[in-house]
Amino acid sequence: MPTIRFGLAATLLLLFLVGCENARGERVTLQQWWRGRSGPNEQKAANGSPAADGERSDSPAATETASAAEEPSGQGLNGPASGSNHVATAPAAAPPSDAIRSDALVVNDEVITVREILDPILPRIKSLGRSLAPDLYYSRVLELVRQRLVDAVAQRLIYRRARQHINDQIEPRIKKAVERMERERINREFRGLETEYEKYLEKSHKRRADVHEQLRRSVVVDTYLRDRLLPMVPAPRKRELLKYYRAHLADYSKSQRRELYMIDVPIAAFLEPSKRRLADDLPLAEQKAHRAIEAAAAALRAGQPFEEVARKYSKGVHRTDGGAWGFISSPLAGRWKAAYQRFSELEAGQTSDIIEVDKSFFIVKVGKVEPAEVESFQSAQPGIVRILRNRRFQKLKADFLQKELDRSTIGSLDDFVRQVMRAVPEPGAIDPDQIPGTPSDR
Repeated sequence: MPTIRFGLAATLLLLFLVGCENARGERVTLQQWWRGRSGPNEQKAANGSPAADGERSDSPAATETASAAEEPSGQGLNGPASGSNHVATAPAAAPPSDAIRSDALVVNDEVITVREILDPILPRIKSLGRSLAPDLYYSRVLELVRQRLVDAVAQRLIYRRARQHINDQIEPRIKKAVERMERERINREFRGLETEYEKYLEKSHKRRADVHEQLRRSVVVDTYLRDRLLPMVPAPRKRELLKYYRAHLADYSKSQRRELYMIDVPIAAFLEPSKRRLADDLPLAEQKAHRAIEAAAAALRAGQPFEEVARKYSKGVHRTDGGAWGFISSPLAGRWKAAYQRFSELEAGQTSDIIEVDKSFFIVKVGKVEPAEVESFQSAQPGIVRILRNRRFQKLKADFLQKELDRSTIGSLDDFVRQVMRAVPEPGAIDPDQIPGTPSDR
């Protein structure tokens, strides 16, 4: 495999900004390039079938390292998409028979595989696949792949040196960190069930020992870099702390929260499901709803607990909870808007009269009221110090790794990134077995 020397972070960022080229060497957006990648869609295009222009694809996942990475901004490769103004993708030409496909990246004498890049970020890919528009989805995926690739390359470059600094005193810390990271993943992705995690490993053709080794490497590298670079990070000055505090005051403020209890009696609840909601049916249903809310009000006046009355007369979503909605810090909308407005006027422990709005009756009660609070600058300082020191550490870490990367020999990065992007699953196709890779992956 041909090799070149370059700055990895700069090259990846350049790739992220300039987008991709199609088979004719023309600049296209990542979405257009994605649709033309090898696979069923490409075959349809080659056969003259219309491209699946309306398909949605979404999905990324943040890499698990000992230090948290910031969420990518999500900007598109060539600017945000305009929604329906998709440009038709030209049929993708079949690659020549002698084309070289980079299924792995060689870093010095070690190999990084497609599966190794994608597997840790698949949960985020699945999550974003359910919520993002295609153009934003593609740019998020590429940014997450870039972050993951930088981490993987850095790990290869630093690990050999870092492991020489591991001694008997540090080893227990590393073991605990690995166990914690694995347990957090099991709780987050597998409902805390070891059996489901083991099934996933078997389906993914992985051994638990190999997973532990990958986690151990990341902890060793992060520990090494922190021990080496953190002492070089100066403590932020007080004016820097104050500037950050004022700029992020919302993060240290808590708005007032009020506990809501509601008896909700919609007229629709008294219409028989089997009948059409004709005008003749509504008066009788309204009478039944009105009698129910009047009976609830009478029970409250007689001293019955609100929760018992709500369970008996309410037809709303929290009936079985005694009408308890929990703490509310933002206004309710829709058919609950008028009820919320009356609720916001009451004091703690007060109950409203009957609130009648179009096709619904309500009675609301205020439980506990938590006042608005602003954390003082003095109290917030320790956390701000950690945030600013970590930012400076990340900058030192990036500079340090860049120097290491500049001195290293790395395989064809552009080809490898394209191969990773081709392997990213479509929404609903998150099975790890659908991620292609070299035999060494399996």
